Amino acid sequence: SRIRSRKLAEKDVLDEIELEVEEFAMHIAIDYLKRNYPDQNIDQQPYQNPGFDILVGSEPNPICYVKLIATRKLSPAFQVSEYDRQFSIEKEDQYMVIIIHSIDLLDKTYKIHFYSGAIHSQAFLLTPNIWNACLIQD
Repeated sequence: SRIRSRKLAEKDVLDEIELEVEEFAMHIAIDYLKRNYPDQNIDQQPYQNPGFDILVGSEPNPICYVKLIATRKLSPAFQVSEYDRQFSIEKEDQYMVIIIHSIDLLDKTYKIHFYSGAIHSQAFLLTPNIWNACLIQD
């Protein structure tokens, strides 16, 4: 139907904008990390890499695992998977979150926040919003 086609086209445009937002933020984050860790490898990980988005240094003992949050939202709010949260706890001493929000692609403006350590309730307001459910069968 025409409505379905229009909705799919609108979704494609939104997906393209979100991809541009993520690429914009990735450039900012990598530039920051290169300036602050000039003698270290800065490696962008594959898209949707579990746990982190950028590796500073080299495995098995990297300097830092970086989770990059890129959003057009006006506040530094984001969704995080339980896997990523647990990874941040396991790697607490080497974990950093870079939140780039209020991104305006036309004006090339944004706000940026840096946080080092685990994603936990002492530093973040955590609200569960998705549950895994499985029917209990007799």
